Amino acid sequence: MTSVVKKDVLERKWKGLAKLKMENIALEKLNKQLKEQGGCERCDKLGLNDLAGPFAKRQLGDGLPREPEKYNLQGHRAKVTKVVTHPLYSIVASASEDASVRLWDYE
Repeated sequence: MTSVVKKDVLERKWKGLAKLKMENIALEKLNKQLKEQGGCERCDKLGLNDLAGPFAKRQLGDGLPREPEKYNLQGHRAKVTKVVTHPLYSIVASASEDASVRLWDYE
């Protein structure tokens, strides 16, 4: 490749990088605003932010599990990454980082 073509390719890559950086800054700003508000516009329109009444103010980490765990899924060799329940039957499927999926009967 000639030096003119290399220069053109390098210039396009830098412009793309600058564009991605600006998009990242805008998304971080939006994320910070949403965390401060404690809700989202879509949830407000659906009335989901008012379901908890006085407890609607959420803290960071409210949706995370707390110790002690209610159930312990023993059988995976690595950290469990996803747990899904069946809507009709008492079956739970869990997936882990060791690329295994296990089915559990939780009754």
